[in-house]
Amino acid sequence: MKREHYLSGDCINNVQQLQKFLPAVFIVLFGVGIIGFRIPDLQPYFLALLPAFLVFVLILLLYGHQNWSRKFGLWLIGVFTFGWTVEWIGVNSSMIFGNYEYGDTLGPELNEIPWIIGINWLILTYCCKDIADRVFKHPALQIIFASLLMVLLDILIEPVAIKFDFWRWPSDMVPVKNYLGWFGISLLLFGSTYFLNLHWKNRGSVVLYFCLFFFFLSFAF
Repeated sequence: MKREHYLSGDCINNVQQLQKFLPAVFIVLFGVGIIGFRIPDLQPYFLALLPAFLVFVLILLLYGHQNWSRKFGLWLIGVFTFGWTVEWIGVNSSMIFGNYEYGDTLGPELNEIPWIIGINWLILTYCCKDIADRVFKHPALQIIFASLLMVLLDILIEPVAIKFDFWRWPSDMVPVKNYLGWFGISLLLFGSTYFLNLHWKNRGSVVLYFCLFFFFLSFAF
């Protein structure tokens, strides 16, 4: 059942209006974020707001989503739970990504894993799938390309994560195993999403991905 089936005409118009402005909203938000992180006196405040900011970004992204269904709602819960669980296994076993631990920047934790990390996996998975579906028609290519987009972004995230104490690696060295783990987990995520026959097009997805890309690029080197 699509959103239009159970929302009023006014609500539908509001969603459509937001979709038009969503790319600009993301650009402004991340532009302000880059400036705030660059100013030493403001940086602690922006770091403290980071978990709330990620939640806000997800709310905006999903408000622009049209094809709502019970299956999609369960997918959201599943990706959040799966992402958090993978991180818990990774931290406690070093099997998936290597030997790492979380710092204090990402906020409240459950069993030493920030709950916000599930939001992070959800945002990235949503955006990368949307982009991959636009670029390729063949399911296998969509799954592989979306997974590569995830790894590409993680390559930029890692040095920034170390700098701002999102998480820590021994001697600040990120192992190749981490990127292989990201690729493997991403294949599972996008493969399962394909078999659930879930598809969407959200104007904010592409812009949000590139906002994240350029945000982390601006601090990575």
